[in-house]
Amino acid sequence: IRSEAKYAQADDWVFHLSLIVSVAFFVILFLFLLGERLSYIREILAGIDALRNGKEDHIVPLEGSNELTQLAEAVNYLSQTQREIKTKERTLSAEKEQFVRALSHDIRTPLTSIIAYSELLSGDHAVEPEAQSRFLNLIRHKAAQIKDMTDILLDGSKRSPEYFYDARLLMQQLTGEFEETLENDFTVET
Repeated sequence: IRSEAKYAQADDWVFHLSLIVSVAFFVILFLFLLGERLSYIREILAGIDALRNGKEDHIVPLEGSNELTQLAEAVNYLSQTQREIKTKERTLSAEKEQFVRALSHDIRTPLTSIIAYSELLSGDHAVEPEAQSRFLNLIRHKAAQIKDMTDILLDGSKRSPEYFYDARLLMQQLTGEFEETLENDFTVET
């Protein structure tokens, strides 16, 4: 009887010990996996912070295939898009600066002619009436060139808005063109 009691007590002790080891193993495994997820969430948050601070070169590593991976892909896509936008902005700014320089050079050429002819007409030299008429025509012509060039320069800010008589048709055509792309990129759950 005594050995049976010791056997039962040992059996209880082994059962409780195995239960404690199992629970401890489960908790350790759970915390390890949770730690990995939390670490990945921290990496995604670091990517979002980098994006917010304008660091376009930050890339969040893709791990697994779950919602967090989709979020990391979205952050990487936004980062790539921000890089492309800034590159396009720099390119457009450089092109605009080059355009303004070229146009200002083109404006200076007729302006120099206007100044020279007007100084000639207003100077102490006697200019024949026929030459005066020709110089005045050249001044008018060069002034018209300058006006045309400044109109080109300022045309972007004076555009009138476009009016659509059938906006519904326009929207149907636009959505028809992008329908397949939209269906591939977005899913709607009902």
